[in-house]
Amino acid sequence: GHYDVTNLIGEGGMGQVWQATDTQLNRQVREDWAVKLTERETNTCAVSSRRSPWLPCWGGVVSLMAQDPPAYFLVKVTVTDQDAYGEYRAGFGAVFAQYGGEVVAASSDLLVLEGEWEATTTVIIRFDSRAEALAWYNSDAYQALVRIRQSASTADFILLDGRP
Repeated sequence: GHYDVTNLIGEGGMGQVWQATDTQLNRQVREDWAVKLTERETNTCAVSSRRSPWLPCWGGVVSLMAQDPPAYFLVKVTVTDQDAYGEYRAGFGAVFAQYGGEVVAASSDLLVLEGEWEATTTVIIRFDSRAEALAWYNSDAYQALVRIRQSASTADFILLDGRP
């Protein structure tokens, strides 16, 4: 990989935590990367980040894998049938909760600073990765809700990658 483990940050009951440098970008890797020595006698370790599972490494050579950037849906919705849209709202939470997303913002009271923004409500939704975002959006359960939403509103959905 293109990461070098550089400095010991600390030690504790879980092992040692190290800092790493991204050699391609010549900068320190985000603080949530860590290296944990799991068996000192065999010099094996595991690599983790806040959102990634522990990845094994052997022989004292650590190759950190870059974490996927988060993904965001930007959604503009104009509701045309409040009663039918209520069915969509009623089912949304249970389906959404299964996929680990987060509604970052939702508002019907926007301040448009430039251009035009035609929407009753604007929503920003965050997932840990594009794959997780698409898994939710393309799931059978959400697609059943999409049909309800489409009958009760017009909407624009875009998916964009955030910064890691």
